[in-house]
Amino acid sequence: MCTSRRIALLSTLLLALMLSVACGGQTQLEPTVSPAEPTAVAQAPQMGPITPFGTPEVRDLSPTSEVVSNCNGVTSPVVKHPSMTVGSSHTVEWQVGGSVGTGVTIGGGVVPGGVDLQATLEGHVANDLTNSIQQSNAWDLPADPGTIMEYTIMWREVWQPAYLDVTFMDPEPKIIRIDVKYRTGVQSDIVGQKATLCDPGAATQPTDAPPPTATPEPPQPTDIPQQPTNTPMPPTPSVSSSSFEVFANLSWQDTGVKINSGDSVRIIWDGKSRWRGINSGDFSDPLGGYSDPNANYSCTPLMSSGEAGWNAMVAKVGENGVVTNPFKNPPAGEGTLYLAMNDCDQQRYDNEGSAIVTIEVRQ
Repeated sequence: MCTSRRIALLSTLLLALMLSVACGGQTQLEPTVSPAEPTAVAQAPQMGPITPFGTPEVRDLSPTSEVVSNCNGVTSPVVKHPSMTVGSSHTVEWQVGGSVGTGVTIGGGVVPGGVDLQATLEGHVANDLTNSIQQSNAWDLPADPGTIMEYTIMWREVWQPAYLDVTFMDPEPKIIRIDVKYRTGVQSDIVGQKATLCDPGAATQPTDAPPPTATPEPPQPTDIPQQPTNTPMPPTPSVSSSSFEVFANLSWQDTGVKINSGDSVRIIWDGKSRWRGINSGDFSDPLGGYSDPNANYSCTPLMSSGEAGWNAMVAKVGENGVVTNPFKNPPAGEGTLYLAMNDCDQQRYDNEGSAIVTIEVRQ
């Protein structure tokens, strides 16, 4: 009897244990966390040097008008020095592949991590990467006694194309080329001038002279008629202007412009025309020229490269006149004005292009 009860009790306990296991009594295992691997530190991109290339791009700005009046009795010419501050939204333009933008910062959506061009461009961009630049000593604008002169000045920005390479470790070296243009300065040219005589009735005494004192005139004898007084008017300044195209493959070229002793001559480049000597690479402007890289060049240019570089424009008055760089020292003398590219005559046969200038003569 006792044995039967023990067997029943054991059966009950065994059944309870089986029900407990069937109702979710499985043991939960804690997940194993592997130690984190060290994260690689990204290396900063390496900026290459800025490399200018090609011919600078000249962009016309709005012209300005400068009026110089000499109607206050001063007996010497009045001279005015024009100035202009050029402001813009940016001084740097960049292109990476099909993406373009402005400013010295290129975002991470264009190049990995983004780059800042300021340190690389320092010293190249005019006025230290600011958005304005001033040119204040471009021209002397004179007005003779008794005249009002109105000058029209065209202002132009100069932009230099260049590129730089940026190296990224990704993890292997990867080079991305960035094309840029940066503003290097401002140019100006006188494109027009007009002279007007002062109104004699509006003329005043010089500002440093005391006002005149009215003095009653003595009565004139009735039998002596008073003669009218004729006051000579000051001569009107004569300014002639003509356009001339100077070809790179020709030596001295007769412009047909006659210069007299004492005349003031100004040569103004149109800002667009270009020329080159065949060994000088890209087309260039006629303003400054360049130093000859070939030390064994056996011929002599029309003017020393220290005064006017190779491919710069040179000028003289008369066949035996003094050769000058007309943009630094205007030609003077008496005779016909001649212009040419500064090169060896025996090497001109393969030169290309031309430079178009305006010749102004003030007598």
